[in-house]
Amino acid sequence: MKGLKQILSIILCVTLLSGCGDQIKLNHPKKSSLPPVNLNFCWIGSETPAAKAVLKEVAEKSNLNITINIKWITLDYNQNLEDELSDPAYPIDAFIIGGNVDYPELTYSTLGKNGELLDLTKLLPSVAPNIYKNFSKEDIDSLKVDGKLYVIPSLKLPASIVGVTVRKDLMKKYNMSAINNLDDLEAYFAKVKELDSNITPLTYNAEDDTEFYARLYGYVCLNNYTNLVYKYDDPKMKLIPWEATAAYKDLGDRLRSWYQKGYMSDTPDGKTDVAAIFGSSQYLEGNCIMPSSTSSSGFEGYTYRLDKDMPILKSSPITSMLDNGGIAISINSKNANRTLKFLNWVQANKDNYNLMVYGRVGKDYTLTKGIISLPPLSVGKDPYYDWNSSPFRNFSYDLSDFYTSDSLKGIKAAANSMVSKAVYVPHNGFVPNYSVIENTALIKDDLLGADSAKKNEVIGAIQSQLDAFMKSSK
Repeated sequence: MKGLKQILSIILCVTLLSGCGDQIKLNHPKKSSLPPVNLNFCWIGSETPAAKAVLKEVAEKSNLNITINIKWITLDYNQNLEDELSDPAYPIDAFIIGGNVDYPELTYSTLGKNGELLDLTKLLPSVAPNIYKNFSKEDIDSLKVDGKLYVIPSLKLPASIVGVTVRKDLMKKYNMSAINNLDDLEAYFAKVKELDSNITPLTYNAEDDTEFYARLYGYVCLNNYTNLVYKYDDPKMKLIPWEATAAYKDLGDRLRSWYQKGYMSDTPDGKTDVAAIFGSSQYLEGNCIMPSSTSSSGFEGYTYRLDKDMPILKSSPITSMLDNGGIAISINSKNANRTLKFLNWVQANKDNYNLMVYGRVGKDYTLTKGIISLPPLSVGKDPYYDWNSSPFRNFSYDLSDFYTSDSLKGIKAAANSMVSKAVYVPHNGFVPNYSVIENTALIKDDLLGADSAKKNEVIGAIQSQLDAFMKSSK
């Protein structure tokens, strides 16, 4: 009997060990054989208390034998970035970079032409396929400078509609069927003011967004740096300062009237509900939920397009640093391949992405029905999520602090459907040479007020560049 027990015991041990073989391999991945390296990034923002711990865990889970160091820049990122890129004591591998609307001297096109960025044309698809697969040939081609790709695009939605979101209960109460234009919207505001004076008619976030406002009137904005626009249906794409258009005057008169009538506020007090949200962050047309200061579940809303005279437009995959910035790799980086492998790892799945962007689940954030919430923090401390993660952002993976995972799935499906129908602006891929502006000391704020000769010099030079680009693109 004793011998039988020993035999059964041995059989049981062998069975358990053999059954656990795969699980042991999964729990203990093979240690990286890569030599250890430091990846040095330059980033906008300030270091949060949890950053070191999170980045250490990110590095360990990537299994790339890396240490992640971030140089945080809180003020004047562009000016400080120039200094950081030339600092031999801290060789930068990768950094946030913008398109043609931020700081002309530090766009990916300028630095690429100056030989300061690594050519990623062949490296991105081969080393970072998890990123590259999300872009069409048109997306990639629109970012190339002299036939070369110098920037890793953002995975945020590149398309948007010009729209307004209104409350469905109020629309029903006022017997209004739809908001098709600014006149309909003004009539809605008047009803709110008359019948629901405790509600703020409108909050908006596009006060200095030429691209948003121009599209309300059928114009396309070349970029927010010059504020030059052209009519979407103009085959010659004649450039004109936005402030010189009749549309600009009409818009100014209308917004001034709305403000005087008490229809709008750019600084809601957080205690008053709003009847409409008007701004350039509208991503899709259809049903949605509007946040509420008095109801945790919000209000049922509907977003109406106000730019239906044009197709859904998308601009460059990279625009401003903060909103839709990209990532560039320095030509002097000794760890370019490892940097790309790391960025590819972040986008490989939701778990990797959530760790990098949101932090450690249960410590830096919690999830309830797919809704992200932040744990209570001591006074003076910021959550890890407050770091500026925009160049990493992936719309497909993003969580929400308001919508459940099921609701968010529907929203993303609608948004992706919209993007699939979108077309690029006619001047897609065009990056002006801004030296003519710098030589005449002109920027968008005083372009209209400059004397005719200087103003015409700037507009004429950029128009000639645009005409040549469009001719070469045919």
